[in-house]
Formats: sequence, structure tokens, C-alpha cells
Amino acid sequence: MEFKCYSGWDALPATANRLFEQAEKESLFYSRPWLENLTAELDDDQTIILACVVTGEMFTAILPLIKGNGNNFFPLRHRYSTHYSLLLAEDDQQQTLTCLVQGLEQMHVRSLLLEPVAED
Repeated sequence: MEFKCYSGWDALPATANRLFEQAEKESLFYSRPWLENLTAELDDDQTIILACVVTGEMFTAILPLIKGNGNNFFPLRHRYSTHYSLLLAEDDQQQTLTCLVQGLEQMHVRSLLLEPVAED
């Protein structure tokens, strides 16, 4: 299990699509086309960060974020997004979350705002 960050949709391997396909069954707001479309609206001082946990070639977590000035991170969402969530595979969730948190700590995140968070 390994933490990886991607700074754009083109850098993300096609094997990540399986996790998007699983998540979009729950909500349009978790679909790759929806999230990709949101990146077109980023300000010049913002970049996309796809914080991921990968086991071999299988993606077990994807946290789509916007990186602003000063290592401040925000959810990749739109004002019409009713909720936001981490894309998380069903297997080894606790280990996956631990790996994700450890990876984010190594990025020296100054602040991390995740809202509006889905109830689950």
C-alpha cells in the first residue's frame, strides 16, 4: 500500500477509473467527468491534487483536492455540489485511511477543509 499524488487528470493511470465507476453509482458528484469539469474553473493560484492510496495497480482511495496558496487544501467541488467525499474501496479501509493520513502529513498540509461532507 502506497500513498501517491497526481497533479492532473492526464497523470492519473486508467486503473483509477474503477474506483470512480464504483463511486459514481452513489452520486454524480463522485464521477470523474464531474470532477474533471470542475478543474476548468480553478483560479490561476490553484492546482488540482489527487491524493491516492494504491496497492499494486489498484486504487483504494482517491481524495480530489484543490491546493491553494501556502499549502492550504480544499475539496474539489462546486457551489452546486451537495456533498463531498473521499472515494474509498471497500477492502482494507482502515489501513487505506491510515496510509492516506500519513501521506498527507508528509505533504506538510497547513490546513485541510473538507466540506460539505457526506453523512457516511
